[in-house]
Amino acid sequence: MTHTYAQVAVATPLNQLFTYRIPSALQNQIKPGARVVVPFRRKQVLGFCIALSNQPPSDFSADKLKEILEVKDETPIFSEKMLELLQWLSDYYLAPLGEICRAALPTRLTQAKTPSQTKPRLKEEEHSIFHQAEPLQLMEGQKEALQKLANAFQNPSQPILLHGITGSGKTEVYLQFLNKVLEAGKEAILLVPEIGLTPQLIGRVQSRLQSNVAIYHSGLSDTWRQIYWEKMREGSVKVAVGTRSALFAPFKNLGAIIIDEEHDPSYKQTEGGFYYNARDAAILRAKLEKAVVVLGSATPSLETFYNTKRGKYEYISLPERATGATLPEVQLIDLKQEKLAPNSKTLSPTLKAAISENLYRGEQSLLFLNRRGFANFLLCQDCGHILKCKNCAISLTYHKYPPSLVCHYCDYHTRLPEKCPECQSSALKLLGEGTEMLEEELKNLFPTARIVRLDRDTAGKREHRHEVLHQMKKGEVDILLGTQIVAKGHDFPNVTLVGVILADQSLSLPDFRSSERTFQLLTQVAGRAGRGDKPGKVLIQTFQPEHFALQCTRQHDFKRFAEEELQQREGLCYPPFSRLAQIRLQGSDGEKVKKGALSLKNFLARKKWEKDPPVIMGPVESPLAKVRGKHRWQILIKAFKVKELLWLLRQAQTQSKEMLPAGVQIQIDVDCLNLM
Repeated sequence: MTHTYAQVAVATPLNQLFTYRIPSALQNQIKPGARVVVPFRRKQVLGFCIALSNQPPSDFSADKLKEILEVKDETPIFSEKMLELLQWLSDYYLAPLGEICRAALPTRLTQAKTPSQTKPRLKEEEHSIFHQAEPLQLMEGQKEALQKLANAFQNPSQPILLHGITGSGKTEVYLQFLNKVLEAGKEAILLVPEIGLTPQLIGRVQSRLQSNVAIYHSGLSDTWRQIYWEKMREGSVKVAVGTRSALFAPFKNLGAIIIDEEHDPSYKQTEGGFYYNARDAAILRAKLEKAVVVLGSATPSLETFYNTKRGKYEYISLPERATGATLPEVQLIDLKQEKLAPNSKTLSPTLKAAISENLYRGEQSLLFLNRRGFANFLLCQDCGHILKCKNCAISLTYHKYPPSLVCHYCDYHTRLPEKCPECQSSALKLLGEGTEMLEEELKNLFPTARIVRLDRDTAGKREHRHEVLHQMKKGEVDILLGTQIVAKGHDFPNVTLVGVILADQSLSLPDFRSSERTFQLLTQVAGRAGRGDKPGKVLIQTFQPEHFALQCTRQHDFKRFAEEELQQREGLCYPPFSRLAQIRLQGSDGEKVKKGALSLKNFLARKKWEKDPPVIMGPVESPLAKVRGKHRWQILIKAFKVKELLWLLRQAQTQSKEMLPAGVQIQIDVDCLNLM
């Protein structure tokens, strides 16, 4: 059946579809899901055909409709199920469908004019040939978990939480399960939070699956993204491994989606055109395509764990380490009682002595400090002035190599001043410890030790990061120190000591999830110790040793932590007992932003509800009140029903066009994870 009109999504900030006439020459070519070229605001742009009809819009004269100029796909680039997923993303996250369609494709496939082919340059880490590796022998618990996944694969129903402690061998279960998926003639997606933080997992997948796997992420060149995308679409690649963008792999026969470290906030996109959670979208895609979805973690998000308690998700446990090793002993060092060691700004006597003992035994140590740079801020001791970024309401961090004051939000750099810009005093003092200071101190305390720092400043090049990890494997490093890059996804059998320099950083954040994130991060970094045949030890320095998140970390007790945290959340009606959304207003004029936030809050508060009304909190100035020259205010909305929350957010989105002063922008984040 031919149609005469098409609903087209164009990649613009406008959250609406546009109707175009289909010329007779194209009526047999066009189908929903196909890319089309259309005239739009005096330009020819790429659009996406969403629906066809024989009726023009009732509010528009048919003879004034513009015609589609070209259909670029004989076979629609988006399948019916993928189009359904993209539509859900648009509806749920209140984002323009055209922008979502564009984000789901490689850049080279989103241009009105087809770009010329360029020969891609090979990057060894992405395209090298790995030696075929054999499957490992599974422990009894792993065998049971694999069998349960295989059974679920035969008849997918609920999402599955694979809750395995650190070192329990989840990756090996993933790999053997993926082999079963491939043997059944199906395809699979393995999502990871960040490619750079999981090089060992990537290497194992490539060595086991060989040419069947594509490493697919935003860091690839446009050419390689298109090549891999086309290989997946034609079926010559069966497994996509990657970050959020791998969710949109164009497989036609999807059998499984695995989400590794499902708790990781990196799955939530918080930059760019629209905010979405790839984990939640993956669960829907699996449901639409009748595939099994596995959520793996040693520290599941409370939302996921709560869904297992309600019976919405299946629960599979791996409570033992795959090597038979025991979990490391965890000791909390109370910095209120035990002062820092002489000549040290970072190490207690206990931690310093433990490092010395480890060096004597020839064993490796890993030190964790989630703070880059040398010092956190520069303080004038006479007037109290703290140097801040000119673009952001944030103190500048001092980096010693090379020497400069740096903003970690907008990358503003400036020289270290000789005098205070406020009072001209020379009494300036650097305060707060970063990884650079820790490295310098360790080299002074242990001059013969081989010490390597790994953070985003040193790991800018993947080659360097991989070299450091290779050196750790070969035993060429005595002490590895760094930020969360060292805390996740690494298997160092000779690391027997993990030291956490200060556990209180994340606990002090103004966010109801601060306890959860602290527990997750500390559990993950603690899990790096004792993974080989020698027992491990973890020393955590803190000013709050009595905090339940730290006590549960010490006892390796996720369930106790979850029960206590869930009880607190329920009393405050925070997720998972409600849905939470953030409306952020920002602009270069702070007073206009504040005025717009107050006006929008008053508008939303006038809405009447029969029962259980959504709770509107704010507006308040954001904790990070100014970023990249934009002043920021926010409104939080808690609701018990998704339908009511989305209705209210749509009202805010629509009303903002008329209500907000010029220059004030609105951003809506459904199921927000970052309240800063």
